[in-house]
Amino acid sequence: MAAVIRPFWTGEEFAVPAINEWLAGLGLGEYASRFAENDIDYTILSDLTDQDLEKSGVASLGHRRKILRAIAALDGATASFLI
Repeated sequence: MAAVIRPFWTGEEFAVPAINEWLAGLGLGEYASRFAENDIDYTILSDLTDQDLEKSGVASLGHRRKILRAIAALDGATASFLI
């Protein structure tokens, strides 16, 4: 099951864990530096494609699929959160 990032209330605003924490939750923390080097953050996460991940240094097809599934789960969680 993919890790889902859930915003949490800090008392003043909603906060979202950092991308590196999200990747670590997926068991793919080794890609945190690749995401940082390529300026990948939550604002563009849902735009990523398999090819983008491969170009960014995620060579393993399995790891790319895990990331894409987690992004899809994140998009679903965000949509239900906003309703």
